Amino acid sequence: MQNESIRSVIRYFSYFSYPPSFEELYAFYPQKISRNSLKQIVNDLVEKGVLIEQVVSTNNEAKYTLPQYGIFFKKAVKRRRISAKKRKTITRFISFSHYTPSIQFVGISGSVSMNNADVNDDIDLFIITKSGELWTGRALSLALAFILGKRRSRGVIVAKDRVCLNLFFDRAHLSIPKEKQTLYIAHEILQVKPILNKNGTYEQFLHENRWIQKYFPNVIVPRMHTRNHYQPSIISTFVESCCRSIQWHIMKHHITKERISEGQLWFYPRDFEQQLNWKMNRKDIV
Repeated sequence: MQNESIRSVIRYFSYFSYPPSFEELYAFYPQKISRNSLKQIVNDLVEKGVLIEQVVSTNNEAKYTLPQYGIFFKKAVKRRRISAKKRKTITRFISFSHYTPSIQFVGISGSVSMNNADVNDDIDLFIITKSGELWTGRALSLALAFILGKRRSRGVIVAKDRVCLNLFFDRAHLSIPKEKQTLYIAHEILQVKPILNKNGTYEQFLHENRWIQKYFPNVIVPRMHTRNHYQPSIISTFVESCCRSIQWHIMKHHITKERISEGQLWFYPRDFEQQLNWKMNRKDIV
């Protein structure tokens, strides 16, 4: 049973050509277990040849995968270097975001967050705004990305080193909808790397999505009060209304599978989760 649980974690990451570290194996392990117990299991599987182990980073962190995926180690070294360079390209965007009151949190998601990016990948960003300033925060983020020459244009397939602003949450609406509380989204939540975090916004986000422990019981989620004390001013409310009207007028003719609700904007025209589920259900995947 434990052998199969380890293999299930490894297989999930194999769809991204990614060999996880021990800490990632522990975080994404589907059963409650101590680190020492899991370490013993992993070491035993390495000795038996069920898993292979290799150090691929300068901090001597070991990575693990199944023997048939050994090529991932070589990819990991290259992709870690590429991802580090991509992070540096958004330094100015993050610096300016820090001085933008509407923006409370910026996190890197996708391949760059896992140090698993290819050369032509864009940089996925997850942004949380103040309560009642969702559309204002998006407008400012888009404008900032445009001014810095980092915005990914609509319809562009290859957008090397451009920021993809595809997920915006209002701080009063941090909980993932029930229908989106899946294994894939749980993975995505844990893989987000905070690069700007004001007033404990990231911790609040994790707290309100503690359902992820259903999939990953070894993850420790901060316990916090969920009360929101911020009330938008009359001016900010007016600005928000204008930003929403303008943006909705522009985007309404281009909406496909995007999800737009009162406090959340999900701009994912291509359903990667659906593609991943198809791959996971294939019988020829070991």
